[in-house]
Amino acid sequence: MKRNVLLVTMTLFGAAAVGLLLLLSGGDSGGVRAQGGDARGERGTTGVGTAATTGTGRVQVVTPEQARNPTKLPATLVQPGAREPFDSEETIAAREQAASRIEELLRGMLNTELRADERMALGRELQALLRQLGNRVSPAVRERLLQMLATAPPSWKRTVGDVIGSLTGDTGTAQALLEMLQNTPEDAETRRAIYSALGSMNVPEVTPVLLSMLGQGLADEPLIIRTIGDLAKPDDLEQLFGRLEGPLVAASRSEIERVLQEHGRFPGFFDKVAGALETDDVQKRRSLLRILGASNQPDHAAKVRELLKTETDAESRALAIQALGKFGDVESGKALLAIVQTGTQEDQGRAIQAMHTIRDRDTIGVLAGSYAGLGAEGKCAVMGAMARLPAPTDEMVKLAQDQGLVDPDLRTRNAAARVLGKRGRDEGVDPLVAFLDRATHPAERSAALSALETIHTNKAAEAAIRSLRVIPSARERERWEKRFQAIAAETVETADLK
Repeated sequence: MKRNVLLVTMTLFGAAAVGLLLLLSGGDSGGVRAQGGDARGERGTTGVGTAATTGTGRVQVVTPEQARNPTKLPATLVQPGAREPFDSEETIAAREQAASRIEELLRGMLNTELRADERMALGRELQALLRQLGNRVSPAVRERLLQMLATAPPSWKRTVGDVIGSLTGDTGTAQALLEMLQNTPEDAETRRAIYSALGSMNVPEVTPVLLSMLGQGLADEPLIIRTIGDLAKPDDLEQLFGRLEGPLVAASRSEIERVLQEHGRFPGFFDKVAGALETDDVQKRRSLLRILGASNQPDHAAKVRELLKTETDAESRALAIQALGKFGDVESGKALLAIVQTGTQEDQGRAIQAMHTIRDRDTIGVLAGSYAGLGAEGKCAVMGAMARLPAPTDEMVKLAQDQGLVDPDLRTRNAAARVLGKRGRDEGVDPLVAFLDRATHPAERSAALSALETIHTNKAAEAAIRSLRVIPSARERERWEKRFQAIAAETVETADLK
């Protein structure tokens, strides 16, 4: 068995995997096995007891009656000798109760009449109990779970994989899962469940095996990359970063980008990404820009602005402009304004879209200062950015009141109404009521009333109630009236308390 495993490992995973399997198995071919016995249905190799298998080695599917009235396995579900000298009787009793419940759940999950959500609920409870027992979980339980994963219907496998993933740090089970990967090259659902389990188990020695599987043309390479990300360690992420150079299938490249975006926040990583922007590999450059943009940190914005001066690849330019909006710093805001005013038509559209993502108050103030010189789309973007601020400045409120509420563009008018509402002061009430009275579109009326509701003062509530006559729908008028009456009553009561 040992020799066969090593040969298969060498063939499928490469030489690095062989050393790992020897390490995981402690130099011998024992440990947890996925099949739990031969074709005669013999006992598994754990030495703890009998695994619930049929004569073919498959898990016995139980009837609903058996699931409701389970009997205990011959094997104990808690490791022999697991009791510590300092354990209290209550601790021992709780552990035994958990072990008994694990047996019930294992049988219950095999009930063919369960709905998917019911099986998932059992799986979640089983995960919690396995975490509670930790290293006291018996090899018999691990073996049964592996048998279930190998033989269960495809729709069950993900739930079983999630349960196995709760066996944190279990190198024996990790070895068995790696062996199953070798033996199930065409079973997509089993492989998907295995990767999910490995990603949750936090066995560091697994990562070198997964890295050795990259670049071999495996269909599930994106899942391998995702699992490496779940086990994220800086050195491993550095190796993923290195694989951005050269050809990659689109799905694998996208997954590496996602993993690095989510997990690459260790010191110095984004410095390295920015430093590699000068690469001649256009695919890698695009990946680097996506990763930098996802950081939302303006530390390397200057590098991206510099790249835009010479970049000729259209997709790289689009990604760089998008990144400037995500950075949102003042200098990047100025760069976007310059592109809107002097760039190509394609770049102008990209810069306007980037403005929609800016959240920095000072940067939005710079954009507002150039409002008059912008076109319709630029004004809409700036007014929308102002409306997203929790507390617009006095200058922004004045701009919204004087120009935004009378803009020809419906989107800009509605955003201007939201700016006045966000300010939350009574001086915005009269302009909003006037805007409501002249509104010709339902969206305008809704924006004005929502802004008055946001101001949330007695003056705003009473003014809104008086203006509800402009709402054509009686049901809508009644709904708004109730909301503003509640505000009026609340603000009057507050005033009386003072």
